[in-house]
Amino acid sequence: MRVLGLGICLVSCLLSATACDESSPASPSVGLDTRFTLAPGERAAVTGTGLRLQFVEVTGDSRCPADAVCILGGDALVHVLASDGTTLRHELHTGDRSRAAAMHGAYRIELADLQPYPFSGRPVQAGDYRATLVVSPPVSPRPTLGSRRQYARDHRRSTDAGYGPVMPDATGGTMERRELVGGGLVASLAALAAPERAEAAAAENEEIARVAQSLDELRRAYEQQLTTPNVDELRRQQRAFLKSHQKYPDFVEVGADVWEAVYQWHVKYQQPIVARMTADGRYAITFMFTTVILRADQPDSYVGYPYDASEPRK
Repeated sequence: MRVLGLGICLVSCLLSATACDESSPASPSVGLDTRFTLAPGERAAVTGTGLRLQFVEVTGDSRCPADAVCILGGDALVHVLASDGTTLRHELHTGDRSRAAAMHGAYRIELADLQPYPFSGRPVQAGDYRATLVVSPPVSPRPTLGSRRQYARDHRRSTDAGYGPVMPDATGGTMERRELVGGGLVASLAALAAPERAEAAAAENEEIARVAQSLDELRRAYEQQLTTPNVDELRRQQRAFLKSHQKYPDFVEVGADVWEAVYQWHVKYQQPIVARMTADGRYAITFMFTTVILRADQPDSYVGYPYDASEPRK
């Protein structure tokens, strides 16, 4: 009796655990073409597909901090585990829309959003991420050629009607001989118009070449305006400090021309711009590992002596 009672108790526990797992809020059911949000480790089942998704983790979060000004938006990789009999791990990108989605079998899994955004000096904790996903249904396949039996029936029917044999067309239907004759006539008329189309295409290519040449000239003129000779002097000061201290300086004070040259250098080479206002009300921008501080009261080409936070200014 004790063994029987223990067995009944064990079966009851297993049934209860199964029921809890099916109704668990950690594995909700979602529909196709519907946005849903998961935390790391959470799962979702896509209704009517047999597809299950799990948000695993986020790696390589280099997105521009919400409190900074950046030229490039950065990127983050969202890892999703998809299973429908076959289990695969997909990487979805936030910074490249062409890689924000992945195909799993016939279904398209797309990353719609990733929150929260990082802040300077305060990275997002692994468990705080929330990924919003969308699963799209499969695209209907293109029609194929009909079966041989259907082709034979069409052949007999058209021959009995006096139209001649039929031919399969590219969409899976059939095409009668008289349609083929009509198609040949259309092709002949199109050939007569070919020289005019060739002339129009040549004129269009010439116009495209002129536009490309003009854009290239504008690009060269713009790059000449973005020359940054003052940056060289700033680099020399950084290099001298590096040789004597075995590290880059924390701060360098510069005049207006040098500060603007540093800003233009970031624009020209498409580097992230991290600019802010210091506690004493001065503009600052990060250049490599050094904070460049604007001293509007100094000459425009002024480059001060580099210093660390622990050192007095010179």
